[in-house]
Amino acid sequence: MEVKGVPKMSDGPWAAICGHWGRIEHRAMSMTGQEQERLESWKQIAAYLGKSERTVRRWQQVEGLPVHRHQHQQRGSVWAFRNELDEWLAGRRLSPEPLADVPNRRTLPLWVWVAATAFLTAGGAIWLTRPSQPRSPALDSVPLTSIPGAAFGPTFSPDAKRVAFHHSPGKGGVPCIYIKTIGSDSMTPLVATKPSELEFNYAPSWSPDGKFIAYLQRVLPAAHAEGRETWLRLVSPDNGIERTLIRVSNGPLLYGNHMHLSWTPDSQWVVTPMADGDRKGIHRISIATGRVEQLTVAARLDYGSQLSPDGRTLVFLRQDGPPGAAVESVLRQNLTSDGHAAGPLQTLYTGRSQASGLAWLPTGKELVFCNSTNAFFGPFNSRLFLLSAEPGQPPVPLPSMDCSTVAVARATSPARTLLVYASGGNQKAQIFSSKLSGLDGKTVFAPSTRFDGLPSFSPDGSMVAFLSNRTGGPEVWLAQRDGAGLRRLTDGAAVWSGPRWSPDGKQLLFGAARETDSLEHRLFVIAADGGPPRLIADTPKASNPFWARDGRSIFFWRYNQSLSRELWNAPQNSGKPTLLGSYLANFQQQSVAEGDFIYFSGSTWPFELKRVSVRDGKAETLLEMSSPYFALTPNFLYFVRKGDRMLCSLPISGGRIREHGVMPVFDGVHRIIFGMTVAPDDSTILWAVTGEQQLDLQLVPDFRP
Repeated sequence: MEVKGVPKMSDGPWAAICGHWGRIEHRAMSMTGQEQERLESWKQIAAYLGKSERTVRRWQQVEGLPVHRHQHQQRGSVWAFRNELDEWLAGRRLSPEPLADVPNRRTLPLWVWVAATAFLTAGGAIWLTRPSQPRSPALDSVPLTSIPGAAFGPTFSPDAKRVAFHHSPGKGGVPCIYIKTIGSDSMTPLVATKPSELEFNYAPSWSPDGKFIAYLQRVLPAAHAEGRETWLRLVSPDNGIERTLIRVSNGPLLYGNHMHLSWTPDSQWVVTPMADGDRKGIHRISIATGRVEQLTVAARLDYGSQLSPDGRTLVFLRQDGPPGAAVESVLRQNLTSDGHAAGPLQTLYTGRSQASGLAWLPTGKELVFCNSTNAFFGPFNSRLFLLSAEPGQPPVPLPSMDCSTVAVARATSPARTLLVYASGGNQKAQIFSSKLSGLDGKTVFAPSTRFDGLPSFSPDGSMVAFLSNRTGGPEVWLAQRDGAGLRRLTDGAAVWSGPRWSPDGKQLLFGAARETDSLEHRLFVIAADGGPPRLIADTPKASNPFWARDGRSIFFWRYNQSLSRELWNAPQNSGKPTLLGSYLANFQQQSVAEGDFIYFSGSTWPFELKRVSVRDGKAETLLEMSSPYFALTPNFLYFVRKGDRMLCSLPISGGRIREHGVMPVFDGVHRIIFGMTVAPDDSTILWAVTGEQQLDLQLVPDFRP
């Protein structure tokens, strides 16, 4: 996925949160005094406090949040008084909240959740506030852009009169880096993707002297002989002349909606992350000579580098673990007067989160931090934070609901600071259902306004299990074949891989994060008719479990720091897991076992459908697909063909590939498939597809931290 989605701002929660900060007064004008004081649901209480429903439920259970229950109604029917919440919040002194283990009891606690994405990626972020009552900085914003598609990655010109940014218009449009003058309605294209090539130009950064804009250009395999690569390039904002500096990545992604680049104050060096062979970590590149100097040493993925206004402090993000299931840290590296590393790294923040941007305030003492709950299917609950440049001071949440990348102008005064950030469309997905004989006759399966994905037909075809965050965190849900009889199977289970049916249809298998150890993940089995999950494996970095066809063992993948992933076999009854082999497998892949083979998808697009022999561990490539997801029935293997979105089936017993029609509501990189399943009788297909993204730039003309 080139661009990860961000949560959508809804009018109700936004109004409630702004009201809590004292910024929206009209919300109470039509209410009586008693009605103004009372909140009637967990959703309203969570919105009022600016937290998730899961967090406020935990606060009520563990810390005595004053929430009242209706005695003769359903368990979730609650109410609360605003003044009581305010008094409780004022007296609460928070330190960083510990990550809690997932106990093996009848229901897992509501407050534990971590999920895994894409490209991404799952896990509950640790939202932290200062030990004392937090400040309430002003954040009055006005739209800077309002065009269809996704605008993100803004950067100010040195005089703060213009903004450069990336814009992806969606299907049929040409992605481009644009320049927009603040106060003007027009946009000037600067770097456009060539229609004949698969390029992605992003992460622009304006030099302090105004002469250049540095940006990253990702080149996909179809357009470059050496495969997926990312290059650092320069372009003049005055005449559009471009030149290439250096390749910065030859494999791992530098996320598309992150702020990765910054400049030294003299405009002679570009600071950039690198993941190219032995060159890992944050480096600076001379624009005059192309000389490369390493600033940080990284065994893991470092990205999102930002240099302080005086050039003496570097902050960046470090990811520890697989995308979407990782622990993320904001690290600080002090620099000498000539720009080299000085002293050890310092940690400013650590949590299960998925940030998309850091921006220094002109004072050099604080940063604005765009952070979110991470999930294997994308970031959720994103918002802006103030983050101290000194260790030991947790982030302070700003009165915002969503964000994706952020920038602060250098040309400012103590009385006026310009800030711009991307805000808008949520990363959502719907599950569609259709007969294989007529794909165009699709309907929405068990619809919601949240993320629904990873559907899986039961072995007899009567039930469907899927993953949904419609109640907050990602949970396993069940429904009948037609979407009726919807019920939640897990409660606070921190699900981020699965669910997968046992061959007899009596149990479901899923993966959940182990929060006491940031890189360990547990595998659980739960009865299809309900009950407590049962822990079956507690293995570091385990993910994507699936059953052997005979039900006697479970296979799972393990993440490591290389591009390969380890495939393990865990017997159900006894014996330790054994390693089958290491393979270039996609993190989001959907593996299945059939007979003597395990089928899985390759690591990058175009996704190769592969199979490995259970007997000797040898792998072979069968064909290329447009999506890492496929479906297996007793007779056929279904996949979406590369290039034309044609749904095809490959007979398991051998024979020619059959075509079933073009997959509707799927436009390659614009709409991403998040799981597909076909009924055992080969009559019906379910597939999950993300919604189209809408991001607009919001300008805060007078930000006062």
